[in-house]
Amino acid sequence: MTLPFASHDFAALRRAVACSALALLLATVAAQAPCAAADDSGLDDLVALIAQVDDADFQLDLLRGIRDGLKGRKSVPTPKGWDAVYAKLAASEKPEVREQARLLALVFGDERALGQLRTSLVDSSIGADQRLAALEGLAARRDPALPPLLHQLLTDQAMCGAALRALAAYAVDDTPQVILKHYPQMSTADKLDAVATLASRPAYALALVEAMERGHVPRGDVNAFTARQIRSFPDESLRRRLIAAWGEIRESNEDQQALIRQYKAKLA
Repeated sequence: MTLPFASHDFAALRRAVACSALALLLATVAAQAPCAAADDSGLDDLVALIAQVDDADFQLDLLRGIRDGLKGRKSVPTPKGWDAVYAKLAASEKPEVREQARLLALVFGDERALGQLRTSLVDSSIGADQRLAALEGLAARRDPALPPLLHQLLTDQAMCGAALRALAAYAVDDTPQVILKHYPQMSTADKLDAVATLASRPAYALALVEAMERGHVPRGDVNAFTARQIRSFPDESLRRRLIAAWGEIRESNEDQQALIRQYKAKLA
């Protein structure tokens, strides 16, 4: 059977769905259609398609496909019929369907999803993958309510690293103190993320240097790359204190190679 890919004939696509179980293939169509179409009108048809089916696995494939097709787009006009479809998906018995619907709702600017994703993020009873997906969605939206939730996650081993990385995007006065409070209990990998976040902006870097001066953060926890990053800030007092606490910073190919090895080991 030939599916109507090239023409973006979504009405024909719906008819094909009625007699086809090729859910994965149709997810690919869903992924490609929104990007390839001249406008977002095809989304109306895809949302109507989801409204017509009750199979959770099929809904999940379509939701994932649409999200893939819209990847990189921060905001998309709400498709026709989305309000009713979202209510249906939010009541699904399949957690993955509910989560994918919430993440897609964020792209459509549906405020209902924000509160639900915040709740999922700090719920330790659900899987780490779902919580990480919630964090990704909220971070992409630069949710202003996110930093306090990220602070809570610094004691959660499964979420600490992702929370630290997300905090780098926010300028929040008490973030350095919260990170440093939990720093001694962090894993080696999480400490690397903590130091990177603390070096991401001058005010945070000052807190890091002060922690080094007190011995709260060992000099060896701050690699040469991070030290050079702090030195690059236009703050002469910060530079002098960094050199006093960390030592002279020399450009070294050996340091660069060591840093590359360190990150490769972390990503392995």
